[in-house]
Amino acid sequence: MPRKRLNDNPLIVYTYRAYLPGITSFVQAPDFMKDEARACMDYWNDLVRLGRQNTEEYQTIIADSPAVIGAQEELDGQNARIEKVSADIKHEHMVNRSKKQTPTIKALRDRLGTLKEERKRIRHRLKTAKQQARKEKKEAIDAHNMAWDETVNKTMRTGAKAPNITDGSRERILDDFKTAYRENGKKGIELRYKFWPLREVHFRERYPPGLELHKAQKGGKKFQLGAIVDAPGRRPRRECRMRVCKEGDRQIAFQIAYHRPLPEGVRIKSVDLVGRQVVQRGFRLIRTQGHWQPPPMKWTLLITCEVPKPDFYQPVASQAACGIDIGYRYLNEKIRVAALAGDDGYEEILELPEQIVRKWTYGYTVLHPDLDHWTNKIKKSLGEMGETVRDRDLSDRAREILENLEKASRQRLLTLLRLLPPDHPAVRPLQEWANRTTRIDREFRGLDQRTRRARNDLYRKWAHKVCQRYATVNVEALSLKEMSEQEKRSKQLELAEKQRAFACLSVLRQYLKEASSKAQGKYIEREAAGSSAYCAEHRVRLTGPRGALVLTCPRGCQVDRDLNAARNLLYNQASVKIGAPAQNEVGYACKRVEKIVFGHRI
Repeated sequence: MPRKRLNDNPLIVYTYRAYLPGITSFVQAPDFMKDEARACMDYWNDLVRLGRQNTEEYQTIIADSPAVIGAQEELDGQNARIEKVSADIKHEHMVNRSKKQTPTIKALRDRLGTLKEERKRIRHRLKTAKQQARKEKKEAIDAHNMAWDETVNKTMRTGAKAPNITDGSRERILDDFKTAYRENGKKGIELRYKFWPLREVHFRERYPPGLELHKAQKGGKKFQLGAIVDAPGRRPRRECRMRVCKEGDRQIAFQIAYHRPLPEGVRIKSVDLVGRQVVQRGFRLIRTQGHWQPPPMKWTLLITCEVPKPDFYQPVASQAACGIDIGYRYLNEKIRVAALAGDDGYEEILELPEQIVRKWTYGYTVLHPDLDHWTNKIKKSLGEMGETVRDRDLSDRAREILENLEKASRQRLLTLLRLLPPDHPAVRPLQEWANRTTRIDREFRGLDQRTRRARNDLYRKWAHKVCQRYATVNVEALSLKEMSEQEKRSKQLELAEKQRAFACLSVLRQYLKEASSKAQGKYIEREAAGSSAYCAEHRVRLTGPRGALVLTCPRGCQVDRDLNAARNLLYNQASVKIGAPAQNEVGYACKRVEKIVFGHRI
């Protein structure tokens, strides 16, 4: 369970391989380590015992209801019948010495399927009865929960039942127990006791205010990060000392593979020395000359540090300016989203990589159509059932969804499945549809989220790089609404509207604005209608097919449409109107727009 921090700095766990001299297995561990491990095990078992007692008391409170008692007895009887039929199927397979489906086995399997469907309905009745019992006995349940919280938060935190455990180990066990008790309680799973010998041993020390790195290197009472040991042919190691026993301040010396140095300025919040027994079946004969060797133990040191947020943005030192033309194009399985031109001669095209675009396309061309296909199929199946699915005692909301199946979304169909009684004929096909589409939807949503995170990370890094290089950033003040309407009318690009939404140019523009502000630069949005139609160098109209990427200048050069627009934004030259005088072909033959370069207004 994560703990609250005084500030918003991130917590990072640094993991190092630890080497304890002469302790390669738990059998070789000294007595004080075994005593600490046994005390932690007893403390965990006491908490589990207390949790089971609390669960029994809670079940006793809600089990007084006659509806709960009847449904529970019926469920127990149904489970017994299912176990008997399963045993009969296994017996028939053993008699026949084959897994082939005989008529007897087929009949037993049909019987088993019917019993399981009936068990689902009984569980539904039991769940409803428990919900009603909780409403009726809300006051008693609230009083019981308050008593439980008081017992855990006060009595167990005092350490009265665990006097020989270090404070850090007691806090760790209590946090693990509360998290596991809450999560397993939702699933109806009981926590298990731990038995000796253990497979995992922890020795933990906490520093609530935080231990500075230089103090840990000089040496402390609980943990000391010593000097670096140069071992030939190995990774650099550091000598460490850690308190592993509460009484007598007993410490143990060990080394860690210091492959990732701790950064300066961190504050150590906790140190955890973990020994895990390598999982293997029995004992193995490993270079012991005929003697059996106990399972080895792997030691790890976990250092949880509070790392201050780095300041990536520094005030820009140069006075250079750049123009950025924002707009997307689908080219060679890539999506071009921006073109940059700087007055220092640097030019760059920003594209979403082919890998990201391919993953996104797979989600919207394969997974998403599958969802629509199976949803339309279940709608058609429910529609063919006709009045048989509506001639029942249903709620008004369920009846409304069934009457408007053509307009029903996937979420409304899931709501319908929850509203229908378990014995309704539409429950089974709806449940099969929900199982299939939930898996597809989970894959689609995960893929969509990963691609969007990768896109945002690319935009953020690129905006940081640009705003650290240029003091003035000129961006086209494009209307995303107009672009959306144009792409809806256009039939040149497949998935044009969805690609525009995925490119999300507003996110790139927002990152540029934030990065420029943090770098103390200038972010200027300029009107640039028709900026890609005229050559930025010669100020003459470019020729070429409508919508082409490469255009030809009458002066004999070929230019990239997007880079040309970025150059026009940089020099603040808007387009020349059609039919303008010839002398206006060079220079500022355009609508005059306010220009800010190097902090001067011209």
